[in-house]
Amino acid sequence: MYKVIRNTKYDYIGQSYSSSYPNLHKYPATMLPQIGIDVLKELNISDGRLLDPYCGSGSSFASGLECGIKEMYGCDINPLAVLLSRVKFTKISTDKLLETRKVFRDNLYDFIKNECNVETLPRPQITNIDFWFSKEVADNLTMIKYFIDNIKDSDIKSFFLLPFSETVRECSYYSRKI
Repeated sequence: MYKVIRNTKYDYIGQSYSSSYPNLHKYPATMLPQIGIDVLKELNISDGRLLDPYCGSGSSFASGLECGIKEMYGCDINPLAVLLSRVKFTKISTDKLLETRKVFRDNLYDFIKNECNVETLPRPQITNIDFWFSKEVADNLTMIKYFIDNIKDSDIKSFFLLPFSETVRECSYYSRKI
């Protein structure tokens, strides 16, 4: 029989990821950056390189930055995890982001003035798409994705893809079943 000894130093009761860091997208099994910060401090790590082979939502990167580590690398089998980490830790100009949002919005509004325009867009090749989305939702998502794909700056495009991903999940039939 093992005796369990509780170390309250590692209790993070009442804390969440967003207690200290922005939560840009829902992601399962997200580690609290506070845990990584405490471990790095306990090991006196404040420089060097950090490799996170399962970067997920980027908690280890947040911990590394907090402790002074400037060179970090990560990968993940889930492309959403890579996108989430990349967006969270890529510096972009707020002015450029706001300008792109304005152009995006204006182009989308002009496009939807003619309801037939959506039929001119290439349809996503998703097996059983009508199992996941109504036709109206699939059409709207197709239009949004089309205009995101037309953003030239890859960092800005990634920034737009993140809320698009969350939108796709939220407006799918699946999200209503949970």
